[in-house]
Amino acid sequence: MTPSTKPRIFELILRWMCALLFVGHGLVTIQGKFSIRSLLFYEDWMSANVQSWFGISWNDWVTDATIASRIDAANVGLGVLFLFIAFCCIVPGRRWWTLANYFLGGLLLIGVSIIKFQNASSGIGMFLEHASQFIAPFILFAVVCCRWSGFTSGLARFAVASTFFFHGLYAFGVTGEMLGIEDAPLWMEHPTPGKFLFMTMETLQIEDEGMARGILKTVGVLDFIAAFLILIPAVPAILPLGWMIPWGFVTALARPWAYFNPAEPATSLFTWVPEMLLRTPHYALPLLLLLRNFAAKSVITDTKNDEAPEQTLIHEKPRVSSIDPFPDVRDILPRPESGR
Repeated sequence: MTPSTKPRIFELILRWMCALLFVGHGLVTIQGKFSIRSLLFYEDWMSANVQSWFGISWNDWVTDATIASRIDAANVGLGVLFLFIAFCCIVPGRRWWTLANYFLGGLLLIGVSIIKFQNASSGIGMFLEHASQFIAPFILFAVVCCRWSGFTSGLARFAVASTFFFHGLYAFGVTGEMLGIEDAPLWMEHPTPGKFLFMTMETLQIEDEGMARGILKTVGVLDFIAAFLILIPAVPAILPLGWMIPWGFVTALARPWAYFNPAEPATSLFTWVPEMLLRTPHYALPLLLLLRNFAAKSVITDTKNDEAPEQTLIHEKPRVSSIDPFPDVRDILPRPESGR
């Protein structure tokens, strides 16, 4: 693989990662497992606006069957839009309409994460653990528009750090009471979800809930460590990413694995594989960071090996940012001499 082809391969990985992400969200939304109805029927947010926007009372808004059916149709339309954005992600080249859909997709996923946070009535982690998902389209937008840079590298590292740190809060079961805070605000509450325990027990075939909680607490600590290390440039990338890649894949695979019903295999897969697909950035984004780190090191090594010992001409030395441990390979290649 030549240095000039590496940026294209990285972009291709990024494109397919985002495509699988949007396919997963599209199918989950069409199936009705995610619905905008919960937002539109959330009284604290919507009751004051329904009368002025639609000219009907709140009671009519939440009980009218016609309104409910229209919201369900809009929800299906949102799912189809996600599938179209997935198609845009794999369209080669740089077209204004594909770029617009990357950006739109990122904004929509922020909205999805906000609705999930609102529905869960849980800590802020319910929003921020989805950072890898809603930031990935913006990274694709930046890379296709320009290229992979220190900014996109930092954005990617923040996304995976946020995902793993807040996933760790739920795995460990961090609550206000655990922190010694009485009457802690809701955004601080991150109790271990029952589905985490169920998937752990089903996947590992254990029956002791206490053992499952112990495993999850260990995982939570490792998530915290990886999240902090990925933000420290001096730390070798292989250390945090070596945990994030396999664990991110396992947590995604756990959905179809734990909930698989042998009596209805097709239904189980159609229901739970989309849940796995929408979590693709949880392991693919760390994988991309690791590949870029290896590529940058290989280019530096090849450049040094190609330099002749008797060379007397003055070359501009390749510059690698001490802040960005994942530089663009085009930033670290020596510039050709004039006249050649």
